[in-house]
Amino acid sequence: MPHIGNFGFYASPERKLLFDLNDFDESTIGSWDWDVRRLLVSILLAGEQLGIDANQNKEIMRAAVETYQQILCECFDDHSAMERYYFSTEVENFLKSEADDKPLPKLWRKILSSASQRDSERVVKKFTTIDSHGHLVFKENAPRTVHVSPKRFKEISAHLVKYDQTVSPDVTVLLSQFHISDIVRHSVGVGSFGTRCYLVLLTAIDWRHLVLQIKEALQTRRFQGFDVTTPYSQNGPDNGERIITCQQVLQRTSDPLLGFYHNEDTNRSYYVRQFWDMKESMNLSKMDQDDFETYAKICALLLARGHAQSPTAAIVRGYVGKKKKLANSLVDWAVAYSQQVYEDYDRFLQALDTDQLAKEVSHDS
Repeated sequence: MPHIGNFGFYASPERKLLFDLNDFDESTIGSWDWDVRRLLVSILLAGEQLGIDANQNKEIMRAAVETYQQILCECFDDHSAMERYYFSTEVENFLKSEADDKPLPKLWRKILSSASQRDSERVVKKFTTIDSHGHLVFKENAPRTVHVSPKRFKEISAHLVKYDQTVSPDVTVLLSQFHISDIVRHSVGVGSFGTRCYLVLLTAIDWRHLVLQIKEALQTRRFQGFDVTTPYSQNGPDNGERIITCQQVLQRTSDPLLGFYHNEDTNRSYYVRQFWDMKESMNLSKMDQDDFETYAKICALLLARGHAQSPTAAIVRGYVGKKKKLANSLVDWAVAYSQQVYEDYDRFLQALDTDQLAKEVSHDS
């Protein structure tokens, strides 16, 4: 269920810069319109934050829906299942289709330059130091970055052996050339606040380094409290497997180091991926209206291509068609629902004022 902030840059195995969906914590099998509705609400809210006029904001949302309709129809009218499977999300292709011989906007040039420099070597320079024994270790930066206890180090190391079994054989061979040098608990974005997230420093026999990120995989909020079975796991539903399966289905190309493991002792699931590796996101607050509309349409395009991989997507294509009635209906819904978002946020602020959240967190822990 993506919003406009769930898209970003990352590297392909061929070291090409890609732009695609990049956040799958809430992904699961569901209705196509959940995704479209959430995308539209996020466009509306982001547009308001940018100061875009309400009517112009509606036009941007309509353009996003029409892009979704157009691309979904093209996927089935002009392309076979195999052609849809091999769609490219290389950034160069997007820029060629959007630029029309115009100079690349400064915002895009800056973000492309930044993304291309975010790799394991950059991570090592930013997050590590040499300790008193001459070993490369993560920098301690409490409370954001804290070294794990020897017990937790041993536990995570053992579980990474299980992670090795969830990646392809070539990746297993690659990882066999590394050993674990250090592990820290490392806090990340607001959406992952309160979850268990770690960075693992791996060192190869040539003393080159690789940094893996381990993130706790929570049950999707839509189904919290319900016993939901999914086809993701032969041994029962596992949230780590759910997340990486959805990522591999919806992304045209995924991180080859993507895998998962389950801690039976704590009944917690985790997924593992390469840290950074050209990962970057667009800064929405720096966009002008034209940039924002282009970005919204690209996100809608990628969502349609992701949906086109579904075995039932042809039915959706028949339903959405190309009529403007769908866009008008979904835009009206998004405008109405945005009020619910503001009401929810007001309740959140009230809970902060009364220390209600602090009491609930204390009770849960």
